[in-house]
Amino acid sequence: FIEDIKFEIFTTNIGKHFYIDDLSTLESERGNGYGSILVDYVVAEATKRNFTAVTLDSGYMRNTAHRLYLNKGFILAAHHFVKNYRNNTLAAQL
Repeated sequence: FIEDIKFEIFTTNIGKHFYIDDLSTLESERGNGYGSILVDYVVAEATKRNFTAVTLDSGYMRNTAHRLYLNKGFILAAHHFVKNYRNNTLAAQL
């Protein structure tokens, strides 16, 4: 059911936090609550470790994922900009 999850520990101006680098479920399994379970797991781990936050970036067209994050209490705190100067494949991935 899980396609991928990867998160890392960072310490920045907001303190020590998990950054969810990648989180996705198989397309055929989306809408079954697995993404919600994954987010809850990372948040619980961050809470257990007394971290200050959980952060992530999400492609701007991923509206269903955004709804999940907003429903879980995440806020839209920034836009992530990329200038790709080697090729144009990155835009298709976002």
